[in-house]
Amino acid sequence: MENENANRIAELNQVITGIMKHDDLVDGNIEKILPFIVRKVSTAIDVERVSIWRFTPDETEIQCIAGYKKSTDEHFAGERIRIKNYPSYLKAVGDDKILVVEDVRKDERTEEMYRGYWEPKGVVSTLDAQIRIHGKLIGILCCKHVGSIRKWKPCEVNFVSQIADLISQAFLNCELKTLINSVRKQSEIMQRILNSLPEGIIVIDQDKRVIMVNKTGREYLPRLTNVGVGSKVSKIGRFPIDKVLELKPGIPLEVSVEKPFKLFEIFVYPLQEEGYLLVLKDITYSREIQMKTELQNRLASIGALSAGIAHDFNNILMSIMGFAEIIKYEESLSPVAMGHLSSIITQSKKASKLIRQILDFGRRTVIEPRPVDMVSFIKEMIEVFKRTLPENISYKFNYEPGTYWINADPAQIQQVLLNLATNSRDAMPEGGRITIGLEKFKLKEGDYPHCPGMKPGEWIKTIFQDTGTGIPEDVMPKIFDPFFTTKQRNEGTGLGLSQVYGIISQHGGFIDVESRTGEGTKFIIYFPCFKPEKLKEDKLDKLAEEEKIRSVGILLIEDEHSVKEVTRRMLERMGHRVFTASDGREALHIFEKNKDEIEIILSDMVLPDIKGIDIFKILKQKNSRIKFLIMTGYPVGAEHEISKSEISGWIQKPVEFAELKKLIKRTVEGK
Repeated sequence: MENENANRIAELNQVITGIMKHDDLVDGNIEKILPFIVRKVSTAIDVERVSIWRFTPDETEIQCIAGYKKSTDEHFAGERIRIKNYPSYLKAVGDDKILVVEDVRKDERTEEMYRGYWEPKGVVSTLDAQIRIHGKLIGILCCKHVGSIRKWKPCEVNFVSQIADLISQAFLNCELKTLINSVRKQSEIMQRILNSLPEGIIVIDQDKRVIMVNKTGREYLPRLTNVGVGSKVSKIGRFPIDKVLELKPGIPLEVSVEKPFKLFEIFVYPLQEEGYLLVLKDITYSREIQMKTELQNRLASIGALSAGIAHDFNNILMSIMGFAEIIKYEESLSPVAMGHLSSIITQSKKASKLIRQILDFGRRTVIEPRPVDMVSFIKEMIEVFKRTLPENISYKFNYEPGTYWINADPAQIQQVLLNLATNSRDAMPEGGRITIGLEKFKLKEGDYPHCPGMKPGEWIKTIFQDTGTGIPEDVMPKIFDPFFTTKQRNEGTGLGLSQVYGIISQHGGFIDVESRTGEGTKFIIYFPCFKPEKLKEDKLDKLAEEEKIRSVGILLIEDEHSVKEVTRRMLERMGHRVFTASDGREALHIFEKNKDEIEIILSDMVLPDIKGIDIFKILKQKNSRIKFLIMTGYPVGAEHEISKSEISGWIQKPVEFAELKKLIKRTVEGK
């Protein structure tokens, strides 16, 4: 008998050991281990029904989460029992770790449960064990015998009690697995968040050892520290780590690295016992944008000042040139005087060219924009380069098939490319290659602009690159400054690139430059893309040959006495009747008195009282046939106030006699 009992205990212990070592129990896989347990228990102690019940969250019901019926080899689950309907049974289960009842029909603890639930199922004996987690009753392991009354053996009672403990362990393992998965999921989410940050995140412990980095930090770490994850940090850039860790939270330290150059801001935040959090921010691009913005603002200020001076100088220069032109026609001049006069005119023309460059830089030149096909334009310019630049320079033109139209003044764009080509020639005394490329791209909302102020839309990108000596790093910030030059005295004025900058800016474009000493220079020019609906020939490019024209009445409005006087004499020499006024009010008065004789208004844009544009609007209402010419040192935005179709033309000071004569002729003839 003792041997039989020992064998029985050994069998049951073997079942317990098998369940204890089962992978699903260890892993907390409740969905699989509970059905396995109820089947094993039913077979081991030979009972018809074994089930595991768990209290609902509100503790008003108890629900079967796993059950097994031996006779039919059937698993079941889902049934619910209201707790308030069987208070005696559930109290008894709560009071004792294991409830042992041989006859449920006669035991006061189970009598109500038998009548209300067990009788239809044929249950006569029960062996129920508590399932507890952290000391709290959360469920019941129920072993139901069907048929005759059963006397439960002590080894069976002990077996069921141990199985209930294993079920508790399964629930604990499931909770632990859920907690671990939750922590892992949160860790993964946190890591994804950290990896999505544009800044590098590095955590170091108290021993200065790197214990965690995000994706960006992993990229920055080798360049800034020359170590990897798990290693001790001694320096960040050129700064000792101890000095870096002394930074106050929120106060950045700028650290630069070379080859290629990168500029970082380092922020340090103490984590108490855990160590330190380092935030690494790459500010290379933002610093470049800041420097470009500062450069644009500085050049704009210099341009406004230069243009203002140039405007005043224009008036003086026009008087010199105009009177020289008038004197040139005097028959009594000696050859010597004529030579001196020619020198005056020649030098004045050089000064005029210099003024034009200053006005280009200051964005004050009158431009005549029209649709320009950059592919054809650059091809023509390359042919010009081949004829004018040394033969030891070769050319290459790269572009993808497509259309590359911009709205620009061809003469101005030609000046830009000529200036760049001249600089490339000077940088390649032994010869080299000029490569010009065209690209088209679309800047979307939210995209980083290539240059400060660049607006979303389609852009044409022109790349002008040479293989010359390059631009030194200390010279780069000054290349667009007016009158800055690295050439020897009398080799240049230093206005070439400043003129390029002004022309491109006036066309709504941008210019950038990349260069390294000994590696050549690349200028990148951006123009807004233009889509012409219908291209027409500019008939003004084909001027008619000069013919004798009829005399007309011209109202000349100019507040600068010398300019007014020289212009009057030039017009009178052409045979015209000239009425002069020094300001807008005087002009309106003269027009009222002589409106039948006046056909053309020639007005300065800037007057003491009324703008030239406003005079035009007033007189146009009085006589719609009046033709209007604007004479200006710079347009001060007037080209945006009035349509060019309403005026006959702009006269850029200083004006030569022949140029003025042609413009008056075209105006008289209505061309």
